[in-house]
Amino acid sequence: MALHPTSELVAIAWLANIPGLPVGGMATSIPKQEDWPVGDDNISRFVSVRVVGGSPLRAQAPVANPVLEFSTWACRLESNKPPWHAAAQMAEIIRVASYERAYGVYGVALHMNPGGRQYANASVMGVTLHTEPRRMYADPRNYAHYQFDASMTWKEAGLLIP
Repeated sequence: MALHPTSELVAIAWLANIPGLPVGGMATSIPKQEDWPVGDDNISRFVSVRVVGGSPLRAQAPVANPVLEFSTWACRLESNKPPWHAAAQMAEIIRVASYERAYGVYGVALHMNPGGRQYANASVMGVTLHTEPRRMYADPRNYAHYQFDASMTWKEAGLLIP
């Protein structure tokens, strides 16, 4: 029997369907920088996401409406100068995907099997940004870091909405 997906798993699976984001570069926390995907421009990129709030849309309906904190991270190998443009561009890619239907990121079956565990499919019905992507300073490692909050509406596949 498949496990029930969590909001964080659904958010990561949704991000994985957005073109332009680093393949394999998404999780609920950032790993060591050496484990981030490196692009052709020698810049490492990563996206982290976590639930920071939200509430069910309707108490009797199996629809989740979490508020998520998205963080985009970038660093240039062998440099202490943060590549702000790279972190900003990932935030903009996610922002555009939140309202752009052309990417095909809404209503598709999202498959999740982290750690070899099988989760039920889910689909995202909408994402709405609540804050503008903003630079985050005070990172001692000189990473470029942008952050924003967004709500996501999603449901587990197979569960009927009354």
